Amino acid sequence: MNARNICLIYGVVFILIGILGFISNPIISAIGFFQTNTIHIGLGCAFIVGNLMLGIIHLNDTDHWLHLGLGLAVLGSGFIFPNRTAERLYSLSIKR
Repeated sequence: MNARNICLIYGVVFILIGILGFISNPIISAIGFFQTNTIHIGLGCAFIVGNLMLGIIHLNDTDHWLHLGLGLAVLGSGFIFPNRTAERLYSLSIKR
């Protein structure tokens, strides 16, 4: 397994999950499996496009450390400053 195969698999799986989310299923919810169908499809397309772009940009160790640091900073800020809007939207969707 190499990075290209993994990107392709993730891309196909996310696109299928997004398409599956448009199918109504009363057991899960009245509107479908997932309320973020377009996000799943978009992420799947991003994985497939990323698969096509692998190898175009050559990264070095500095790039890896930079992106690791950025990822940790984003995760940390998400835990330090939680978004209450998502909780309000979720509570509104339950009340319907």
